Amino acid sequence: MCRDLIRIDTSNYGDAEGPGERKAAEHVATLLDEVGITCEVIESEPGRTSLVARWGGADPSRTDALLLHGHLDVVPAAAEDW
Repeated sequence: MCRDLIRIDTSNYGDAEGPGERKAAEHVATLLDEVGITCEVIESEPGRTSLVARWGGADPSRTDALLLHGHLDVVPAAAEDW
């Protein structure tokens, strides 16, 4: 899974010119769906995609929840800037 995600270009240049995170979000959603985890792909704006996955239901009264947070995009590092 890690190898596949590294191969997806999610470069974020800060100016909406990059490819965005949607392809990576859809890839992870497909993998989670295959094991029965419900996912929702959300775009705050075109190309800026988030993935929300809920495992074991979405009962808001439960207090034993776990939140995992990660980034789908990467910021380019130009050698001349180092």
